[in-house]
Amino acid sequence: MSNREQVLQMVNTLSESTLGYVLAYIQGLITNVPANQEDVPNAETIAAMQEVNLET
Repeated sequence: MSNREQVLQMVNTLSESTLGYVLAYIQGLITNVPANQEDVPNAETIAAMQEVNLET
C-alpha cells in the first residue's frame, strides 16, 4: 500500500471535527507560510546575520 493510500485510509476514519486540524496542517505544509510573523527576521536581524556570515 502506498503512502498516499495509507493516509487516505487513515483520514477516512477521522471525525469531521478532527479533519479541521488535519486540513490546517496540510495547508501549512503546502503553502509554507510562517505560522507566526515573529519567525520572520526584521532588517536589523538580517543585517546582523549577514555580518556574522562575512566574518566566517
